Amino acid sequence: MASNKNITLEERELAISTIEKVGEQITEERIEYYVQLRRNTVKYQKEKLIREELDKEIEQNKEFAKKVLSYMKRSRSDRQIFVYARKHAETLIFIKENNIAVEYTPSIFGEAIFFLERLKTTTIHHLTAEDLAICIKDKKIDFLNAINQKEAEKKERTSKEKKIK
Repeated sequence: MASNKNITLEERELAISTIEKVGEQITEERIEYYVQLRRNTVKYQKEKLIREELDKEIEQNKEFAKKVLSYMKRSRSDRQIFVYARKHAETLIFIKENNIAVEYTPSIFGEAIFFLERLKTTTIHHLTAEDLAICIKDKKIDFLNAINQKEAEKKERTSKEKKIK
């Protein structure tokens, strides 16, 4: 049986709900039994695999997140890196699951975040993987143009600074 320490509040509530439905007496042993029963189901195992896959993707995408944050000129704290790596991983998983044909770079991802943050007046925390994937797919050309324009302006500024010196 599962230990009470390892039972989450959500699992406990689900178990109590199930116990009430079948008309049994609610005891700690019954709760543990129904939690273990749920954990052994295919659905729970799939959820666990998805969480593990996401954790693995997040770890692999930390370098990508650092590049996005550098491009966006935002703080590269561990927390920010984790948030951006998570959004990138969620977006990749969404693209893969929905067979969306799109590839992107850190700068395109950054432009999509800028665009959606302005459009929805929100932060990255509230953007969904679906929003990001569809935005990148629909506006990739616009983002590439914006990136090229920024690079051209940066080169122009640099050349003017050199002339002044």
